[in-house]
Amino acid sequence: ARLCGTSVSRATLHNQDYINEMQIGIGGEYNLFKSGEIIPKLNGCVKAPEIVYKAPETCPVCGSFLIREEDTADIRCINPTCPAQVTRTISYFTSRDAMNIMGLGDTLVDALVNEGYLKNYADIYHLYEHRDEMIEKGIIGKEKNTDKLLNEIEKSKANDPVRLLTGLAIRNVGKSTAREIMKHFDNMMELTKVTREGFTQIPDIGETTAEDLYEFFHDEHNLEILSEMEKLGLNMKVVRDESASDKLSRMTIVVTGTLPTLGRKEAEELYHSDHEEIDTPEQIEYTAKAKQIKRYEKSDTPRKKTSRERKPDPDKREIIFTVAKNLWVRILGGIFRG
Repeated sequence: ARLCGTSVSRATLHNQDYINEMQIGIGGEYNLFKSGEIIPKLNGCVKAPEIVYKAPETCPVCGSFLIREEDTADIRCINPTCPAQVTRTISYFTSRDAMNIMGLGDTLVDALVNEGYLKNYADIYHLYEHRDEMIEKGIIGKEKNTDKLLNEIEKSKANDPVRLLTGLAIRNVGKSTAREIMKHFDNMMELTKVTREGFTQIPDIGETTAEDLYEFFHDEHNLEILSEMEKLGLNMKVVRDESASDKLSRMTIVVTGTLPTLGRKEAEELYHSDHEEIDTPEQIEYTAKAKQIKRYEKSDTPRKKTSRERKPDPDKREIIFTVAKNLWVRILGGIFRG
């Protein structure tokens, strides 16, 4: 259909509740518009179909029964051995925000799962046992590429427990939440002894997230995987930086533009390593909340001066200067080393 100057062949259907409300099914006819002049969306049923579409009750990949949790629209498979689940969770585990295993991306994870080498997170650290076999099959590549990936996997064992906790893909637990949790524990295995009420005592952890954490760390299958990873040498212990400052606690730091030797994520990590109590901004924007705005060589979008922006308070200038100086020392060091 032609709509607002473009050809439209698909429209968003959201979820089963929306499908029921709009009586969506094969043979039905509907009014169509562009929500926000961008997203094709149905706007009422003109002719109802004989049968309204109903989402499947079993997973199309593994055949397990799907569940829909109370007060949500999400329908999901909860079979931990489902190949689709294994591929997605392991891909997230190896991603940049989690364990950051360079070279082990979605395509390769999918191939290793299909070949039977990966069934859970711990299997990643057993891949070296199948080195010759994987080289012979050409799954990763020849010797050089295979050894390069195995070295990246070995290197990831030393990652901070925050990355490991993030990579476990616990519902409602992202990188910021993982960082907050690990401020209160010296070893990630301590989480296996925390009660539901204990989790709610952690700042920013509500009852829903506490329940998700409790279920994960009291599940026998998950405990076996965690124990296996600990035996394989993955770092579970938190190393506290005694020199870290809390002077920037509750301040919002915005890093914008490009850096010569590291990306914005790496710059954020530097801030966190020097100032353990600093909060991670959930949104990057120029507002009165931002006490410090760091600009470098160029920015993706031009900065617009607004009345909402304000300069750092005089008593904060020394702190900001110190942070900026430490960051640039590391940047310049990287340039000269390169």
